[in-house]
Amino acid sequence: MNSFGELNRFLALGIVGFSMAAGPLAGHFATAMPDQEPSPERPLAIGFQKQLLVDDHIVAQRANVSRELGGVTKANGGKPLIVADRPWENADLIRLGAVFRDGGRFRMWYQMNDTLFGYAESEDGLRWTKPNLGFYEHAGSKDNNIVDSRGLTCFLDPHETDPAHRYKAAYAHESVKAALAGSPDGFHWTPYNRGEPVTHRAADTINQLLWDEEARVYRLYTRTDFGQGMYAGTLEENRGTRDMINPDVKTNPAAWKTVREWKFDREGRWEYKRRQVYSLNGWIHEGVHFGLLWCYEWAGALGEGPYDLQKKHERDVMNFYIATMRGDAMWDLSWVYAEKPLIPRGPDGSFDKDWVQPAPSIVTWQDQHWLYYSGSKERHDIYRIREGQSRWGCSIGLATLRLDGFVCLMARTEPGTVVTKPFTLEGSQVEINADARNGELLVEVLDETGQPMPGFTRREAVAFKAADGLRLQPRWEAHGDLEPLKGKVVRFGFHLQNARLYAFQVVPPKARGKPMAVRDLMWVWGNPEMAEDGAQTLAAFARAGPAQRALLLGVPNIVMAGQGVPGDDHRADAFARPVAEFKRLVWEIAPDGEGGGPPFVYRDRLARIRRLADRYPQIEGVLLDDMSTLGMDKGFKPEHIRHIRELLPEKYRSVKIWGVVYTMSLNRPGIGDLIEELDVINLWTWHAKDIMELEKNVARCERSFPGKAIVLGLYLYDYGGGRRMPLDLLQRQCEAALKLAHAGRIQGMVFLTISDDPEAVSWTAGWIERIGGQELGARSIQPRADE
Repeated sequence: MNSFGELNRFLALGIVGFSMAAGPLAGHFATAMPDQEPSPERPLAIGFQKQLLVDDHIVAQRANVSRELGGVTKANGGKPLIVADRPWENADLIRLGAVFRDGGRFRMWYQMNDTLFGYAESEDGLRWTKPNLGFYEHAGSKDNNIVDSRGLTCFLDPHETDPAHRYKAAYAHESVKAALAGSPDGFHWTPYNRGEPVTHRAADTINQLLWDEEARVYRLYTRTDFGQGMYAGTLEENRGTRDMINPDVKTNPAAWKTVREWKFDREGRWEYKRRQVYSLNGWIHEGVHFGLLWCYEWAGALGEGPYDLQKKHERDVMNFYIATMRGDAMWDLSWVYAEKPLIPRGPDGSFDKDWVQPAPSIVTWQDQHWLYYSGSKERHDIYRIREGQSRWGCSIGLATLRLDGFVCLMARTEPGTVVTKPFTLEGSQVEINADARNGELLVEVLDETGQPMPGFTRREAVAFKAADGLRLQPRWEAHGDLEPLKGKVVRFGFHLQNARLYAFQVVPPKARGKPMAVRDLMWVWGNPEMAEDGAQTLAAFARAGPAQRALLLGVPNIVMAGQGVPGDDHRADAFARPVAEFKRLVWEIAPDGEGGGPPFVYRDRLARIRRLADRYPQIEGVLLDDMSTLGMDKGFKPEHIRHIRELLPEKYRSVKIWGVVYTMSLNRPGIGDLIEELDVINLWTWHAKDIMELEKNVARCERSFPGKAIVLGLYLYDYGGGRRMPLDLLQRQCEAALKLAHAGRIQGMVFLTISDDPEAVSWTAGWIERIGGQELGARSIQPRADE
């Protein structure tokens, strides 16, 4: 592979975007004149934001790489998932609206014919049901899935605090302008602005409202007309799009500021005969704005023949492209002009051969992007020559895409290089999304000027060969991570051959999972609601708050348990402040509402966890207590854990899901399905007599759930026997945990008692003082208990 010698020469000249890339998005470059001092690049502050390589935002140089569009896989063998199979549905017009996950299931709104709108839902996103909702009467019955048309493009507003408005939508007003409404459930809608529209015309395709967390504004996307007078609504219609911003749609629903209003015109005045914007919707992911563009191509050109559901046409068709931008810049439309749709239309006879219409947003689920779309077997304007007869034959399908796989930088046989702009390294590891199944990838770390950093050079990098992963972690001969460089200004240099590079992300220190001392793995079980005023002693350990318990035992990490994260912000802040200086925190969560049981919805509690995690980055987990006993007794299921994961989006990926599993529950039917959904098994031995089997139970979990993190729970009281913990068993429990920790077989140990036992607590505090400073792995590792 090439060295960076030639690239460093360009750095010295001040080139900030040197590119030898082929393909539609080849970069621009600017150089300093030979007699000018090069302008130093100000280091970027990327923090822990994932860096997608859809543009050159983070890229300073690239050589022998091309920017390529990612490839999708059509689900169900390319056949539709939803078809018109109800008497009130009409395949002439099935237009897709909102699709997202909520409450542990996929939810979908869609247009069923010219006047009716429907709802469907699914547990797995593949098998859909159309429930009888009972809202509207059709043909003398309310047994149907008909819903209010205003919900077609609704979204679940992450910014909303009022449950009555947590769904919001933009919809087409009867005046062909956009109007807004809010809803508690996506079915029952209250209009904003007294029901009057908030835009001018035309808003008759796919309108969309969404919240932009970074800019702290709502964004509204609608279609608009550029055709004048007699041209509007005819074959000469010139369709375009606009997007606007408004910080508060409830208080000032009509106070919109236009950001962009545009049409295709790069190729001249008459380009609208080649392509038009039928609709464009926004989707924000990892700091990048994606335009989901429904593009009408060769409008009205029906010269390829009569109505034909078998032949694939190339004129008067509808394609789905992506555009990208950051902030409020103009969209990059390169993929449109390169004529590369994100989801290609299907072959002859397929349900999507003549149009592909994207949903207004994308579902990210199970490390993939799920792109729902409606397809048609015929052209847009076929109705002009087939009025009153069956026309389009629409249905709904799905394509999936690799996580963050929209665009890659690709090197073929000739080795390629990519150098980032300088940035301050805040973490100790980097994760790389790359496909080098048929090639090679390695990572070099450079200083601000582009010079290789000793210990992290290309020669010292361990190459990924025949590797493909979403989170590959590079290492070097003398370094397993980037800890020695943390806080320095660096650049990454990627060497590729026959490989694709999609994204990279600097990982926070807490995600390393490699503490150096035994003490770093130790936690205390804290119960804020049990805390009594004043300082407590070891003899009154159970009456101490979480912070005092940690100090009494001498451990740096706390599980905030008991009643879990409070139901209001004021109490949550009051609980968080005393533990703000501790290294690592996990918060127990209970379902929203009272009783701690069905329907196991965690939306409010997880919203509070997200807010706390923004303020306290040491929060690294949420805990489901008694999951394997009381939880299962009440009907707790794997989909409820998946619901929790949905409420912890990519920004909070370092917040892991812990579940309390009792060794006595390991034989319980269904427990394996629950554990598979967890990030961390918090394994407890309820009966002290079973401590002798502790290592065997750990080994059992290792066999059944390979790679799953295990954190042991260590009781200082025999809760199963209802008695004080015998000191010999307490010692046996702690020594077994220590051996497992040194062997790397557990990732933590949590000490718990809510009963005062001065002898057990004092012994434990003394033991921790004696062994807590041991370097992990320093002791000889004994064979496993099952070997």
